[in-house]
Amino acid sequence: MVDRHLPMGAFADCMLPLDEGMLVARAILTRCEDLDGGAGYRAHFFLIDQTLRPKLRDFLLNERVRRLQAVGAL
Repeated sequence: MVDRHLPMGAFADCMLPLDEGMLVARAILTRCEDLDGGAGYRAHFFLIDQTLRPKLRDFLLNERVRRLQAVGAL
């Protein structure tokens, strides 16, 4: 949640534990318009190391399965 104005192109590097190492993704903030006409922010994520794309896909699939199992949907 952002409660103050940020400059266009502001970014943050996010780290996720992935197997033996860490996956680093950069989130770049852009301003967008909310449904009610107000201003907001949207984050666009980019992988810093593109060679980790297959591992990220597996990580996200495993995380989705884990969440579905936690709510008893599987």
